[in-house]
Amino acid sequence: SSGINAEYGGGIALPRVLTNRRRILPLASLICVLILILKQQGNHNRETAPQRKGNVTSYRLQLAHEGKCIGSNGSTVDVVFCDPTQNQTFSFLEDGRLVFDETGQCLIPGEDASNHRILNLGNCSSTVSVRFKLVNETYLQLLYHGKQDSPLCVSVINIKDPYTPKLRPKLGDPIGFTNCDSVGSSLNLIEETTFIRRRKHLLLSPLQNSKNCNFPACGINRRAAAVRLLAPGDVVRCHNMSECVTVVTKTARRPHLVLRLARSIRDVKGYDLPIIAYDDGPDPYPDEVMSEIAKFPNLRYVIGDKEDLGISLGRTLAVKMVQTKYFLLFDDDTILNNNTDIELLAEILDTSDATLVGGKFEYYAHFAGYFRFTENSPNERCLFHFSGAGPKNNETIVGFPSCMRCDTTSNAFMAKTADVLEVGGWSQELKIKEHEDLFLRLKAGRKKVVYCPRFTIRNVRQRPSISRESGYTRLKLERSSQMARMFMSVWNIDHHLKYGANLFRRARDLDPYPDDDEVAETSSLS
Repeated sequence: SSGINAEYGGGIALPRVLTNRRRILPLASLICVLILILKQQGNHNRETAPQRKGNVTSYRLQLAHEGKCIGSNGSTVDVVFCDPTQNQTFSFLEDGRLVFDETGQCLIPGEDASNHRILNLGNCSSTVSVRFKLVNETYLQLLYHGKQDSPLCVSVINIKDPYTPKLRPKLGDPIGFTNCDSVGSSLNLIEETTFIRRRKHLLLSPLQNSKNCNFPACGINRRAAAVRLLAPGDVVRCHNMSECVTVVTKTARRPHLVLRLARSIRDVKGYDLPIIAYDDGPDPYPDEVMSEIAKFPNLRYVIGDKEDLGISLGRTLAVKMVQTKYFLLFDDDTILNNNTDIELLAEILDTSDATLVGGKFEYYAHFAGYFRFTENSPNERCLFHFSGAGPKNNETIVGFPSCMRCDTTSNAFMAKTADVLEVGGWSQELKIKEHEDLFLRLKAGRKKVVYCPRFTIRNVRQRPSISRESGYTRLKLERSSQMARMFMSVWNIDHHLKYGANLFRRARDLDPYPDDDEVAETSSLS
């Protein structure tokens, strides 16, 4: 019987089995054996745990070609979004082992059903875990003790060809060994603090009342408060544009277009503005080109040290050189017209808390619109861009009835230099497809964007034959689809969809998001 027939100490009743000495001894022996087994197991785990000597840095392993990361959702090693809310770091030990920091396990070799050479996570035993060496700070190459025809590198497994890496990886694709490939095996080892700084815009808390959005970027849907005019005592107006505004342009070995832009500013406005033009390098130009540049003393023409710098990095580097409180962004193939009202943009930034004021390209439809992250299903994260919805919604700002609030404008705008640098400028991972990325960063940082369609500028592209001969057209076409996928990886989305203005109000009504004023009011009442 297991009924209670005794009391111990302060009235705690014990089962009869525990008051019988004949039964206590065998049970105690069993408990001791179990404790000994658990202790030995713990010692075994400590003996096989990786020994970290010195300062070991944790890295995100990013697939350089398209921007996703290497991570794990269990025992396998897979392609995942680079998610700052998840621990996805690896430590590269001195002996060449890679440790997944979340579990403390090492990369070990394995095979799937088709005998592909995949990587798994397992015990960090010296006889099981594999060793790597980092080649050119880009490739994780497998160390072999025997002869090998060609080196093997960590890559995304290609099911159709196990020796060649997959160049367009999907979430969940396995990671393993393939022949080393200059593109498919290229990795970015990003130190964790650097990664978090780059992805801080994905760390906003999602809105609690959202019906269709519950992933890292969803917090960006919250709108900043309405644009407000500054108090008269806080207004510092620009009376001399050249002391307040610097033109910034990124070019790709097209100095003739930069010179045309500089002449256009002088001819239309009647004055020169400081200009910073950042060009790809590293080769200098002939003397006749440099002599033409010298005719514009306010033009600072910077030739970078890389052949393919990219629009994003070049623009950010140029803005870091700006000494004025505002900068005016133009593409190199634009020219001014009589409606390029630079003074209007400066007046808005002088007198309000707006961060950026953009205009319209002549002969083009309205581009200014709104962004919205949503989730069509648990496995379909989307970004909607409602192009042209700014004028349709017509949220005019106080004091400037021809201008309206929006999330994004065209690529011709004036902005507060400090505010753009505060959000990190443009993402250097994007060689092109950088435009919406900047405006999403501004939205995440609660910066206010204004659109003034009265301000126009003209896009005059160079002759197609020149673009073809220089290789510009070919490079842009090759990059376009790759950078589109990189953009989606940066923002952890599966689809990037563009819709017209008419659908914006419908989407907003189906799942309304409060602006910061409404959130603050709700918080104060709770």
